[in-house]
Parts: sequence; C-alpha cells; structure tokens
Amino acid sequence: MARGGINKALVLQARQELLRKGVNPSVDATRVQLGNTGSKTTILRYLKEIEEEEGTTLEDGALLGKTLNKMVSQLASQLQSEAKSIVEKNEQACTAKIEQFSNEIKALKQQLTETESQCQLLEGNLYEKELLITQQSEENQALHLDVAELQEKVNQLTERLSDKDNYIASLEEKHKHSREALEHYRQSVKEQRQQDLRSHEQQLQQMQAEKRNLNQTLIVKQEDITRLNTDNSRLVTELKNSQKENYRINDGLTKTEQSLKLIQSDVTSLNNQNSSLNVEITSFKTQVVSMSEQIQIKDSLLIQLKDEKKQQISKNAQLEQDILTAKVELKARNDIFEEIQGRFKVQSKR
Repeated sequence: MARGGINKALVLQARQELLRKGVNPSVDATRVQLGNTGSKTTILRYLKEIEEEEGTTLEDGALLGKTLNKMVSQLASQLQSEAKSIVEKNEQACTAKIEQFSNEIKALKQQLTETESQCQLLEGNLYEKELLITQQSEENQALHLDVAELQEKVNQLTERLSDKDNYIASLEEKHKHSREALEHYRQSVKEQRQQDLRSHEQQLQQMQAEKRNLNQTLIVKQEDITRLNTDNSRLVTELKNSQKENYRINDGLTKTEQSLKLIQSDVTSLNNQNSSLNVEITSFKTQVVSMSEQIQIKDSLLIQLKDEKKQQISKNAQLEQDILTAKVELKARNDIFEEIQGRFKVQSKR
C-alpha cells in the first residue's frame, strides 16, 4: 500500500534492508522497497546525503579524537579484511559451484546427446522392424495367394477325379451290361444249339425209323426212297447252313470278347490315370501343408515383430520421458547457475 510521504529515515531503513538482502540500493530499487512512493529526485537526494554521512563518519578524522580515530581505522581495516576474506571465500565457493554446475551441465548435455543418438538408433531400428513387418505381410499375402491357387488346382483335380470315377463307373456299368448281354447271347445261342441238336436228333430218329420202314418196304416203295434221298439232301443243306450260322455266332462272340478286352484296357488306363491324379493330389496336399506351416511360422514371426515394435515404442516413450526430464533438470541447473552468477556479481559489486 502506498505511503503518504517519505523522509530520510524511511530511505535509510529501505537502503539497509536492500543491503541486507544483497541488492544494490539504487533509486528504483529503493523506491520499490518504499512501496513505489516518493519522487525519484527526493530519494536520490536522501541517498546522497546518507552516503556522504557514512563517508564522513568513516573518513573525517577531524571530527574524531585520535584514539577513536585509531580504533575506528583498526575496526574498519579489520572489517575490510574480514569482508575481503568472506568475499574471497564466497568467490571460491561460487567458483566451485559454477564449475560443478558447468560439469553437471556438460554431463547432462552429453547424456542428452547420447540419449538422442540412442533414440535415433532406436527409431532406425523401429523403421527397419516396420519394413520387415511389411515385407513379412507381403510374403504372407503371396503365400495365401499361392495356397488359394493350389487349393483351386486341388479342387479342379478333385472334380476331374470325380468325373473320371463317374466315367469309370459308367464304363464298368456298360461292361457289366455287355457281359450280361454276352452271357444272355451265349445262353440263347446254347439253347438254340440244343434246340437244333434235339431237332436234328429227332429228325435223325425219324429218318432212321423211316429208313427201317423203307428197308422193310424197299421193294414196294422205290419212289419213297427217291423222295427220302431228296429230303436227305435237303437236310444236309440245312445242316451246312446251321454250321455256317454257328460259325457266324462264334465270330460275333470273338468280336464281343475283343470289345470287352478293349473296354478292360480303357478301364486299366483310367485306373492308371486315377493313380497318377491321386499322386498329384497327394503332392499338392503336401505342398499345401508345407505352405500352411510356412504361413504359421510367418504369422509367429509377425507377432514377434509386432511385440518388438511395441517394446521399441515403449522404449522410445521412456527415452522421450528421460530426455524431457533431462531438459527440465538442465533448465533448472541453468536457472540455478544464472542465479549464482547474479549473486556473485552483486557480491563483487559490493
């Protein structure tokens, strides 16, 4: 709070208070100590009067007696010596503290430089890890595409194998029908032969009976003998025709058997193709399993790299925190250093 006015006693009290604090008692500092009251001219005048009085008190020997002057001189000399000793000690202490703070500041700057270098190195490592993760991701995508292509080939081969199996089943069904038809044909031919043989036997029996009858009635039935010879010739012709038909049937059977052999050859070839397709599918499945294992290994490596990236980020955050702490500590040390230098300058001035 501003005062109503100032006087010499107030100025003297303010000056002594400033000196006690180690502050130079300038006009502005004294006016601030007085609460920003009074004109600077009045304060300057009082300060000059106080300094003149102090100089007169210490230096004017005419106003003091010789003994008092001697005592004052000795006391002043002693005070100056003690003050000089105190100042020297303070200077040495300040110098030591300044040197200590300078060394600490250098050490902190060195530590900050090393920390920044380590941070840059870790950032480089982090960048390399990110590049490696990107590369691994691309390789995994390529492997997934290869697996998808192989799986598509496996599906196609499986469809082809299914078609082959269906075709083989169809051929086997046709072969079965052909065998049944051949068996039926053989049975029908056999039955036809048996019927023809029975018919021929019956005819032979009839002929033998007729022959006996003709032998009995040879004399009386010459005309019948002639007719029977004619019938015999006809039967021989029919027998030859029957033999030709038998030959034709056997030739058909031979051709049918050859067709069955060709069908069996086709079935064998298809079975061989089926075995080859099975081997190829097994190979593709082995490749798929191998690639799946590679994908699992790549995924594990990718997870490990992500963990390392998190650890690097955590280390970078810790280093940034350490750098921030070091900077704060360095600023505090600089502030303390500047404060000590200010005090040293004030004490030097005193």
